[in-house]
Amino acid sequence: MANLEAGMYFDIDVCALYDDGRFLKQWPNFKDDLYENPTDTLNCIKLGIYQKILKTLPEEKLKYVLNSISSLPTIKLGILNYEPTIYLRDLKLNYYEKLVSTRGCVIRVGRVKYLVQWMVFACFKCRLQKLVRQSQEIYTLPKKCDVCGTVSKFHPVLDSPGVKSIPFQIIRIQEPLNDEQENKGRVPKVLDVELMDDLVNVCMPGDDITLTGVIKIYKEPNLFALLVHSLCPSIYGHEMIKAGLILSLFGGNAKRAQSRDDIHILLVGDPGLGKSQMLQACARISTKGI
Repeated sequence: MANLEAGMYFDIDVCALYDDGRFLKQWPNFKDDLYENPTDTLNCIKLGIYQKILKTLPEEKLKYVLNSISSLPTIKLGILNYEPTIYLRDLKLNYYEKLVSTRGCVIRVGRVKYLVQWMVFACFKCRLQKLVRQSQEIYTLPKKCDVCGTVSKFHPVLDSPGVKSIPFQIIRIQEPLNDEQENKGRVPKVLDVELMDDLVNVCMPGDDITLTGVIKIYKEPNLFALLVHSLCPSIYGHEMIKAGLILSLFGGNAKRAQSRDDIHILLVGDPGLGKSQMLQACARISTKGI
């Protein structure tokens, strides 16, 4: 059971699945589902692996596994030979939430942190402990105690054996540049990548790597408001000024004759209002900002 509880890793060669007629007969839309909805598709593969594992277990071990959530193995999948490989500069809005492969050179490796998957909370009134799943990196509290009915008054129990976490690491990759004329003088594109679990500490700055993963976005209904409030958050208010600075960072459209690609802003105001801090925040965001 020790190996089962530690979890298992499986490499999935997508080319072998594309050529497997028996598999495609059972799942004819597998290629499109893997690209359009990779999370659910990979979870279905993990579920199939779970079922195969449970069929091979003796009856006594099977009862033990089914009676304990913590004993269920963690299935880890590695996607091999997924094509096509897309250049970093071509990753646009239409690739969000899709499974893509890209190449780049590692230019920055962050320190290892831990992402909580399961957290135990205790009620302030009756001390009843409750296990809550933490998903999508959002800190989720229980809404109501099942015994005393207390609403939203819980504290985390960090030393509980029910707390489960995985290591994660953020790296930054940069697109490889060639000697083509269109690339001369252009700032290379960069991409921040989250590495989870066993992928932590597998690369270092200077490594040329090929990545296969899911492109993430902001899940906010009003993305522009989120960008405005994210600019220089240490300065309260001044939403209109921050909105103008955000628009100047994005710039206009140089391909249209009636529009200009550069947007200029003049900030005028009394000392101590935070003009310099907001401009310094823009300089930190812009690659060539001064």
